[in-house]
Amino acid sequence: MTKINKPTDWEIEKKSKIQELTGEKKNEISETLFWNKEAILKDLKEHHVKIEETAGMNWYTWKNVHIDLPAVGNFEWFKFDYFASDGSVVNKEFESNSEYKKLSYSLEEIAELLAALNKYMRALWVIIDDGIDFKKDLKRWKNDEYKIILTWRCLKEITWLDGIFWTANKKLFQSRVQRDLFGYGCDFIGIGDSWYNAAELLLKLPN
Repeated sequence: MTKINKPTDWEIEKKSKIQELTGEKKNEISETLFWNKEAILKDLKEHHVKIEETAGMNWYTWKNVHIDLPAVGNFEWFKFDYFASDGSVVNKEFESNSEYKKLSYSLEEIAELLAALNKYMRALWVIIDDGIDFKKDLKRWKNDEYKIILTWRCLKEITWLDGIFWTANKKLFQSRVQRDLFGYGCDFIGIGDSWYNAAELLLKLPN
C-alpha cells in the first residue's frame, strides 16, 4: 500500500505565512529563507550588505558599510550606513575632536539597528531574543544584569562589526564606550576607571 505523507502542522503554518505575502514580495523573498537563520544571514550578507574596504579619513583606514534590510511581511524597509576605523583612537583624541563626537552613533541608534534586524528575522519566522528590550537591556550598569543578545551575533556575522567602539553618549556610565564582550554580545560600559582607554570609531557617513 502506498503511504501518503500528510503535511505537518509546521508545514501548513509555513505555507500559510508565505501566502500572506503579496505576489511582489514572494518574488523578492525566497521561500527557503523562512525559518532558516543561516539562510537569512547568508542572503543579507550577499545581497543587502555592501562593504567598501578602501575608505580613509584623518590618517585612519575605514570600512564603509551599507545595510539595507528589505521590506517583508509586516517589516518595513530599514537602512543603516556607517564607517568603522581599523585602528583605535585614544580617549583624549576622541574627546578633543568635535567631528568624531558629532558623527558617532548613540546607544539608542545602535539599539534601533538591532531591533530592526530582529524584527526582519521575525518577519521570516526566526525568533530570537524574545522579550529583549534593546534600549533597556544594553544598559547593563542600570539593570545589574548582563543579557546575551543573539541579534548582536547576527549583526556581526553580516557586517564583521567586531570590537570596541566610541559612542555619542557622553555619560553612558563613566565615559562613552561600547564594546563587544569577547564575542558573546553587545555591551555598553564606562571606561573612566578601567583599562579601556581607547576604542575604534563608529561614525555616520556624511551626507
